[in-house]
Amino acid sequence: MERLEWIHDYDEKDFIDYAGFIYVIKEKSTGKLYIGQKTLKKGRRTRKGKKTRIKYVLPTWKKYYGSNEYIKQRVKEGNEDDYERHILCLCDSKVELNYIELKLQLDLHAIFSNIYHNKMIHVRIGGNQVNVLKKNMLEIIKKINLAINKIVSLEPSL
Repeated sequence: MERLEWIHDYDEKDFIDYAGFIYVIKEKSTGKLYIGQKTLKKGRRTRKGKKTRIKYVLPTWKKYYGSNEYIKQRVKEGNEDDYERHILCLCDSKVELNYIELKLQLDLHAIFSNIYHNKMIHVRIGGNQVNVLKKNMLEIIKKINLAINKIVSLEPSL
């Protein structure tokens, strides 16, 4: 069975300019959601003479269904048509990805709520990365607010 496309408002040609995206996966049969992030660039260090360079490679994100074991197993069993995959926002850096994913999961109480498949939060932010966040905070807050609105519109009514 062919995998379903991601739902988003972006031009995929622009994805190469971003570090990754924040997404939500909706399980249609239960209404449950999963919030996560997908890195679009992976740094690979290569040595050429005395210089170390980072080579960026775009992974196969179109086939990605998150890191949640339950969802991955269901997709493996052929149930990918039970899932909608939404890209909420594109992020400029890994620290921005980490921060926005963390903020969304905390603000929406994702690990405590029965509406979410999220079971743990594992994020590392610190050092000079905080300065990057501070510099772009206004833009990041806009992305978070838009993402929360999209997620809330997908939540099942209780």
